[in-house]
Amino acid sequence: MNELIFFGRCLSDPVCVRIIVLLQVAELNTARLLRILQTSRAVTQARLARLREAGLVECEYEGKWLVYRLRDRSRPIIDDLLHLHREALSWDAAIAQDYAQLRIEMPDLSAEASTVHSDSKHQ
Repeated sequence: MNELIFFGRCLSDPVCVRIIVLLQVAELNTARLLRILQTSRAVTQARLARLREAGLVECEYEGKWLVYRLRDRSRPIIDDLLHLHREALSWDAAIAQDYAQLRIEMPDLSAEASTVHSDSKHQ
């Protein structure tokens, strides 16, 4: 039951939602998340811890950086939620800025992959 409560808390936190949206597109290390989100290290790390507690993300070290990704078991529900709310998310200024910064950080990422409308499951 704790994971469900933590899940609800994550969905009510704008920074957590921004992280979820970004991790739907790509695995990201802590440094990239900090640059994209433009939040403090403390805020970012607290939200990542909250997302791990909710069972939504997992991480592993690659060199000196922790790399975060959506957990396989959480991806279907995340995909469904983002699809359901994609129109509202597409108008969110913070998410638009995050995608713009993501494209700068990862220029090889396709333009299609870095938009809210890009979930292939529902197209």
